[in-house]
Amino acid sequence: MGAAPNLCALEISDIEIRQPLSRCEICFPYPMKPKPKEWTESEIQVMTRMVRQGASTSEISGKLGRYTASVRRMARKLGLLLKK
Repeated sequence: MGAAPNLCALEISDIEIRQPLSRCEICFPYPMKPKPKEWTESEIQVMTRMVRQGASTSEISGKLGRYTASVRRMARKLGLLLKK
């Protein structure tokens, strides 16, 4: 019996269990990562202003409540040079 591609099918003692992949705790015992938070236009404006004023990555991330890696990624995407 073939399972649909988006289902997890396990046989345990002749009992077949089908659950969506994102909810199958047997195949995926750890919770899935949450989707990253989208950047708002105002956050981008604040970051751009702070970069132009010479703020560091940690200062920008602290002000915006984001991880430093997230700030670095967005700066790279926007073509902004960050102070280390």
